[in-house]
Amino acid sequence: MPADDRTLLARFAAAADQDAFTELVDRHGPLVWGVCRRAVKSEQLAEEAFQAVFVVLSRKAGSLTLRTSLANWLFGVASRIAARAVRREARLKTRERIAVERTARDRERQHEPPGPEWQDMLRVLDEELGGIAEKYRGPLVACYLQGKTQDEAATDLGISIFKLRRRLAKARDLLRLRLTRRGVTLAGVLFAGAVFAPVGFAATVPPAATSLAVKAALAAKLGGGLAAPVAALTVGAGVAVWLALTVVVAVLLFGALLLFPWKVPPSPKEDAPPPVVPSEAPGVWATLRGRVTWPGPLPTPTFAKVTADVASCCKDGPLADTALLVNPKSRGVKNVVVWLRPDTDDRRDTFPPDRAHPSLKVVRPTDHVIDQPRCQFVPRVVAAREGDSLVFRNSAPIPHNVNIVSDYHDLSQTIPSGGDYRVTRPLVAEPLPLLVKCDIHPWMAGRVRVFDHPYFALTDADGNYELKLVPVGRWRIVYWHEDGYHEGKSGAVGRVVEVTGDATLPAVELRLPSRGK
Repeated sequence: MPADDRTLLARFAAAADQDAFTELVDRHGPLVWGVCRRAVKSEQLAEEAFQAVFVVLSRKAGSLTLRTSLANWLFGVASRIAARAVRREARLKTRERIAVERTARDRERQHEPPGPEWQDMLRVLDEELGGIAEKYRGPLVACYLQGKTQDEAATDLGISIFKLRRRLAKARDLLRLRLTRRGVTLAGVLFAGAVFAPVGFAATVPPAATSLAVKAALAAKLGGGLAAPVAALTVGAGVAVWLALTVVVAVLLFGALLLFPWKVPPSPKEDAPPPVVPSEAPGVWATLRGRVTWPGPLPTPTFAKVTADVASCCKDGPLADTALLVNPKSRGVKNVVVWLRPDTDDRRDTFPPDRAHPSLKVVRPTDHVIDQPRCQFVPRVVAAREGDSLVFRNSAPIPHNVNIVSDYHDLSQTIPSGGDYRVTRPLVAEPLPLLVKCDIHPWMAGRVRVFDHPYFALTDADGNYELKLVPVGRWRIVYWHEDGYHEGKSGAVGRVVEVTGDATLPAVELRLPSRGK
């Protein structure tokens, strides 16, 4: 049985075992070469980047702690070094030299990807994969790049098979969202092992490149000198290695490329054609309107307990608690999230995406701006669709620290007065709301609910809401306030609603057991 990566690394770290390191280069070289070779046109520069990746590995062999797999770690290093190589290549001033290198590359390359559109797609993928977290990237590498079974991948990564499957599913969603935001439309994705060899994702490494990489790594390990271009590429390359894995997504998308057209987004100078929206046949789609009101006596106003920056936060008087906002005239309740789900008793079931109106199936990402004047989040509650983004603004004269903790959204960011901060990762649907806090001002709180379908709404100051283009049929409608579901836990499955056409639903008197209602 061949030695695993950790054993080979240990042998090299202990005794500069050349055979052990050669085995590592043979094992992972094709993947690293693919990243380097796609990044630059110059094969010489690709070889230098390839050597630099394994030089970094040799230097860190004795101290490297692998949280996932060596292949995953190498992809991160290769991505950073390839980015440096791209910048260096951009500084080449002589077009003739570039043309000569391109000609040589075309003669020597054994596995040319099928056409310029393929190269364009790979470049888009290279740019968009940087946002995928390491814990999701690892299962993708193991299952879709290294060809391991899920049991083997789970063992290699040190996680359960159930956790591996959850991470694989979420990783595919994250990649799909990032590509959608770039305007890449995929008619379908095929996961077929047969596509590995024909397109050369794990590209064939030139024999000379392998030999040079091993020699450079040994030189670095033993304190010898490196070629100046290789040494320059290795500086800082072992930090923040979560910026890669283009090969994985290329595998996921190649089947779609074979069977369906892949379109590169138009340049900014071109006017994209308007989307074609099918006609809305009467009796097929409907608009639902409704209202949420407060029963009984109006709630007594309460105020936040301000413990920091009192002069700024309370300059206009005591800071009102905005958790429950009831309009005293209309009795409407603001910030109630309303959504549709299937007519089932399993609260985990979400609205089936294939039943959505055609014009709503395409995600059009939206920015949700949350300000923080007077030490409160405004708006306090946000309802968003998967793929949307959050932008935090601080119009207060004091700094704030925004904090979010969840399975897929982790954030701790200090925002100075007058500053904005855009969360780089798009929102991902979760069964529970995101809790938004400020570490500096602990009474500040907000909620963000993220859905994987378009049928949700947020009540306005009078408690009104509207759901458009709802398919006719039997559904459940759910009402949620930050203090809980309408009618408590049983309300999580929602009320049955028969949709036959446009309708105004009876007003709902919000019942919150947590508030004694």
